[in-house]
Amino acid sequence: MGLDVRDEAALRAVLGSVANNHTARGALDMALWDARAAVEGTSLHDRLAGPNRRVRVSYILGIDEPAAMLAEARRVFEAGVRVFKVKVGRDHARDLRVIDALSREFAGAGVDLYADSNETLAPDSAPTALAAMRDAGLLYVEEPLPVRRLRARADLRRAGVLPIVADDSCFTVPDLERELDFDTFDVLNVKTARTGFTDSLRMLELAARAGKRVMVGSQASTTLGTVHAALIASRAEVDEPCELSFFLRVERDVTTSVPTLKDGDLDVDSLRDVRVDDRRLNESKYE
Repeated sequence: MGLDVRDEAALRAVLGSVANNHTARGALDMALWDARAAVEGTSLHDRLAGPNRRVRVSYILGIDEPAAMLAEARRVFEAGVRVFKVKVGRDHARDLRVIDALSREFAGAGVDLYADSNETLAPDSAPTALAAMRDAGLLYVEEPLPVRRLRARADLRRAGVLPIVADDSCFTVPDLERELDFDTFDVLNVKTARTGFTDSLRMLELAARAGKRVMVGSQASTTLGTVHAALIASRAEVDEPCELSFFLRVERDVTTSVPTLKDGDLDVDSLRDVRVDDRRLNESKYE
């Protein structure tokens, strides 16, 4: 309180005081960007939107009964999604059956699949598991090994079985610098909900300089979170499908409107006028 929102040095000091809570720090950072834009008579959209005004969208399919996962995929496909991130890792044989069912269901429909293992594989079995995922047609796999197994992750990436997405291993800019030093991944998953705009932009820069591909992820984002993530997803460094569709799982959102998807893409400019609906927000406090 009391700081000039245009005093970026002072605000960096405030952000630096938020320790061990990435989402709180990220939220504060994005709020400050919003406030600064308002003071300067502009908008977040005008300050941040990049050249990619249509972004290919992916949807996260959580682990469930195979029939339920397939039904959810059909519903989301009808809503315009053409890329699915399939959560895997509890039962490899079952995971492959689900992936095969999804592949057969959407054969010829222009649907792509990739997996998120959430650190569940072991170093000795991971190459075989990734080879099976590769043979099943997956684009890549996210965090197959525990983050603490740094050298094993570097070895797995070096083996080149299937491209690896970095997520849990890159919570912060220093994390990313470590991962780049050890060359542990192929695609960086940036999440504005935990790195805000300032650190997200820095991470895009570092990844691009190192020749890494980039996607923008979701932490169960509402439409408001989708707007923030989409602005970063529109930047030139982002070249992979982005997780901008979690709003499809939100039964009652708190914004004036929700996005629509067309042929697998989100129109970033269509989000320009999305605002928080105060009535819906207040109602949600008591539910």
